[in-house]
Order: sequence, then C-alpha cells, then structure tokens
Amino acid sequence: MSIDNITAKILSESTENAKIITDRAKDEAKVVVEKANQEAAALKEKMQRQAQEDAAELKNRKLSVADLEARKMRLAAKQSVIAKSFDKALEKLETMKKGEYVDFLVKKIKEVSSEASIDGGILYLNKKDKDAIGKEIVEKVNADGKKGAQVTLSEDTIGASGGFVLRSGSVEINSTLETMVGAVREDATSEVVGALFR
Repeated sequence: MSIDNITAKILSESTENAKIITDRAKDEAKVVVEKANQEAAALKEKMQRQAQEDAAELKNRKLSVADLEARKMRLAAKQSVIAKSFDKALEKLETMKKGEYVDFLVKKIKEVSSEASIDGGILYLNKKDKDAIGKEIVEKVNADGKKGAQVTLSEDTIGASGGFVLRSGSVEINSTLETMVGAVREDATSEVVGALFR
C-alpha cells in the first residue's frame, strides 16, 4: 500500500471519527440543554408559585394588621365616648344648684359616717366650697348629731373639683366628686357601654 493510500485511509478514518465524536457531542449537548431548560422552567414555576404564596401571605398579614388597627380605633373611640359620659356626669355634679349641692353633700357625709361607724371628724372641702357653703354644711350635719360627735370644718382645703374628705382619728373617707364618679364608673361602665353601643 502506498503512502498516499495510507494517508487517504487515515484521513478518511479521522474524518469519520471526528464526525462520530461531533455528532455524539451534539447529541450530548442537546440533552444537557434540554435538561437545563427543564430545570429552568421548573425553577421559574417554583419561583412563581413562591411569589404568589408570599404575596398572598403578605396580603393576609396586611389585612390582619389593618383589621387590628380598625378594632383599636373603634375601641379608642368607644373609650373616649365613655370617658366623656363620665366627665359630663362630673360636670353636672359640679354645676348643681347651691341648695341641691349642699343637701347632696350633707346626705353623703351622714351616709359615709354611718357606714364607717364614725362619730364626727374633720371635714375638708375645696377652697370654693369651704368659703361659700362650708359653715352651712357643718351646721346641717351637726343639727341632729350627738354633742360629742360634731363635724368641724378644717382650715385646710383639698385639691378637688368638689365633694369632701372626712377624717376621724386614723380613718379617712375620700368622697371627692372625682372619687364618687370613679367608683360609679367601675360599676356602671358595662351599662353605659350597653346603652351607648347597642
């Protein structure tokens, strides 16, 4: 066999082998590309699903927060209305006519003295009430009292919008208007809520 024939044969075999290797590489590349495309599509789908789930969860959270805020605002509004109701009650007590107010305080002093089983004591009023009606209250309270159980008006005053503080020995009874309304508020809040927010 001549050198030309051998060379031609080697070239022919090399070309054939190169074609086989190239075809095989192309086939393998197609498989790799197809697999990569499938993985990319699966990943894209997974990411879209995750994004939708995240968006739904975020929406639900925002709705929950908005609902909570709305409930807080409604509660604050109700509490404000309730507070105003009791402020109005205190205002009505503060603006009673003089005679009614004196009778109210005299009756209250007698009630708390009886409930606390005390006779007499020192009566403290705010400055306005002390100057305007202090002596009249003491006279009315003492009118039917025992000689040794007299209420005396203190020269000192209290910082309250009205009402009184009564001290007898170690006992102190706080019946300022604010305290009275506060005590009623604890007991009556549920009734007020029922009346205002049916």
